[in-house]
Amino acid sequence: MSNENTFRRMLEAGQTIVAPSVWCALTAKMAEAEGFKCLYLGAGPLGYLRCVTEANMSLPEMTDVGLEIRSASALPLVLDGTCGWSVVCRQ
Repeated sequence: MSNENTFRRMLEAGQTIVAPSVWCALTAKMAEAEGFKCLYLGAGPLGYLRCVTEANMSLPEMTDVGLEIRSASALPLVLDGTCGWSVVCRQ
């Protein structure tokens, strides 16, 4: 079963999905070892870890970390892309 189908089935089941925030391969493996069924990568926590505001996180940075996490864990990964992709000033 593909991860897309796994995540879709989780959503369709109508149950609460607990997805811990991960920001690297190690934290993804830790979450997986603790029994979580889904992971979450947010620009806010990743930006704070890298000492930048979330609005300064770029799409390539998020994608790179997402690929790193996916190389370590087959769990579904939710990427929170509401950070604006380096848009510092919105009009």
